[in-house]
Amino acid sequence: MNHKHFHSYVQSNYNFNYHSNYNFNYYFNYHFNYYFNYHFNYYFNYHFNFTSPLDDLNTFSVLLNYSCTEK
Repeated sequence: MNHKHFHSYVQSNYNFNYHSNYNFNYYFNYHFNYYFNYHFNYYFNYHFNFTSPLDDLNTFSVLLNYSCTEK
């Protein structure tokens, strides 16, 4: 592994860790609470008879799986 490849390797790991640690925490601390405090209640109070609230968590699930498994 020469210096150029090593640098890109470090850079990719840094960018990925930054992305997973920052955006993932941001998602859980802000959007996750926002979803459960507002949208979750909204769906159960209004859309319960029409759609499943879990369908709208697909994007969240994909993010969760990606962030937890891709190390």
